[in-house]
Amino acid sequence: MSSRFDTTNEILGIEKIVKYLPHRYPFLLIDRVVEFIASEKIVTQKNISFSDPVLQGHYPGFPIYPGAYIMEAMAQSSALLAAMSWDTISSNEFLLLKVDDLKYRRLVRPGDVMFFEVTLQGKRHKPPFLFFAKVYVNDLLTAEGNLLCTVR
Repeated sequence: MSSRFDTTNEILGIEKIVKYLPHRYPFLLIDRVVEFIASEKIVTQKNISFSDPVLQGHYPGFPIYPGAYIMEAMAQSSALLAAMSWDTISSNEFLLLKVDDLKYRRLVRPGDVMFFEVTLQGKRHKPPFLFFAKVYVNDLLTAEGNLLCTVR
């Protein structure tokens, strides 16, 4: 099955992602970067496994990846786009201010691979930043929304 995302080209693996993001297991929600255009766009990947701690309680017998975690992964992808684009921005100081028009369209289950496609809106190089994020599983739009972020 072909995918809209080229997963054979890993731009950044987990070893380098942790140099940009302050998050750590179990709250680092990005596994790798598969596409990056500085100041414009990033595509990140998250593999959902049944062994993920949050799925043990959400929900027993019918595990669903929480929408709040999907939104957080959108924010982490946005922070990564900014930190990789501009040396003056540290993701340690990157803050989510507002989420608008967030829509969840499908459930995310163990075995799914999520792709977060985040674009910077307005091409601003200083905060606040407005991002538009789309989440795909099996090339199907799973979630989307606008994120307003700033730097502390």
